[in-house]
Amino acid sequence: LEAAVDYGCNAVYLGGQSFGMRANPKNFSAEELRKAVEYAHKGGTRVYLTCNTVPTNDEAEAFPRFIAEAKEAGIDSFWYKEISKETILEVMDRTMNGESVYPDSAPSIKIGHAYSHEFTDKELEVLRLMTKGLSNGQIALKLYISENTVKTHIQHMLDKTGCANRTELAILARVNGIAIDIDND
Repeated sequence: LEAAVDYGCNAVYLGGQSFGMRANPKNFSAEELRKAVEYAHKGGTRVYLTCNTVPTNDEAEAFPRFIAEAKEAGIDSFWYKEISKETILEVMDRTMNGESVYPDSAPSIKIGHAYSHEFTDKELEVLRLMTKGLSNGQIALKLYISENTVKTHIQHMLDKTGCANRTELAILARVNGIAIDIDND
């Protein structure tokens, strides 16, 4: 961040500790965001906060607080990677014209016949691991559940979405931004 600002970039893109791609991100805390924004703005650099995961049902309650903290920190605008209705360039243009762009709520993404908010948190966990290519047995071990429970979650998702098989489900989940890697292992 400091190098980018010091060398004159006009914008930086940051991630918060919540709603990121990795299970244990080393992204900015609320206090670090505030300090980063202060430093960047002193150098004439705009700060965008990006989110690259769809909040689960449990996380959706925390999402408004996450956005409020971003606003309080002075973040110029917010952008959902891959799932925003607007492109990053549209958000940048609006921000450069003096507008701050923030979502009103967490996104609800459609996959087949279902929306992301219709999946349980456990179904989303299973789906995220499926997109990494894990077998039912591997998913069961990782989530400390039985293989039959994994199969049940997959069947429920197939029924909700209308997908013909787990491969189609996993591909649609990746393409539509519902399921992304949740950690680096």
